[in-house]
Amino acid sequence: MSLRSVTIEIPGTCGEWIQTVRHSRECLVSLPIDEYTEVKVGWASPEVALRSYLKLMPKSQSVLALIGKELALSAKQLACIAVDISRQLAIGKGMASSTADLAGIIKGVSSLMEVCITPERILSLCCQIEASDGIMFDRLALIDHLEGTVLESFETFLPVDILMLIPNSRYETSQLREESCYLDKLSHKTEIPLTLFKKAMVEQSLFDLGKASVQSLLENELILKNNHLNSLIELSALHDCYGVVGGHSGTISGLLINDKKTDREALLAQMKSMPLGGYYTKHKFVKTVRGGIVCTKMED
Repeated sequence: MSLRSVTIEIPGTCGEWIQTVRHSRECLVSLPIDEYTEVKVGWASPEVALRSYLKLMPKSQSVLALIGKELALSAKQLACIAVDISRQLAIGKGMASSTADLAGIIKGVSSLMEVCITPERILSLCCQIEASDGIMFDRLALIDHLEGTVLESFETFLPVDILMLIPNSRYETSQLREESCYLDKLSHKTEIPLTLFKKAMVEQSLFDLGKASVQSLLENELILKNNHLNSLIELSALHDCYGVVGGHSGTISGLLINDKKTDREALLAQMKSMPLGGYYTKHKFVKTVRGGIVCTKMED
């Protein structure tokens, strides 16, 4: 226990490239962007550690206990670990803010104890708390986000600019599976988005990647309707974007920018003049990044 504290950085997402089914299993590929959560984990007095614990969201409190059990920490050790989280990610929008918190705590506590933990194990632990995203991997990963397993890995596209659109509305992911008709709605999804996605990966085609994302969002309309999706698709086509991306269990959306053809100022101006401009109250340009968790600072 020579380390006094560690600081972990992990990216959020602009939703998913796709969220679909494979052999009747739910699966997704997260879309990491250059918006981050920072988690600092360190030794502290029981009083300071308790104050930090009480500031955590319930899911983060649960994962702290889970990683303590995973690493066989004593109650005394666990009572002296302080966690501080700061984030650029909006909560409840589909930016993987919950997964970033959970994964950051797992990696932070493991690093503090000087124990190596794999991204695969981090995903598995996160999914014991809730359905999770694949942002802990430094490659694009098709994951079963319920069971916490990796189904397939791919190389990523770096970087792609996205006009990220953020509404005021929030959505709690767990609400979807509480609906009695959820499984029936899910049964209408196909493997077409995954087929298109794999084609895009093989051919390194942003156009095909956009098609995969749009198809995935269209199939998701039965699960969580986006009243502005058709307008976003039309806007994307008018301004030569590669396509539309977004949260399948959240409210965030994005337009994939074609740097060779898209006039960003014209795109923004038209977006603001449309009804959807009143819904998406915030916007910013972001870039895709590799996923993965980085330890940015260690202090003895």
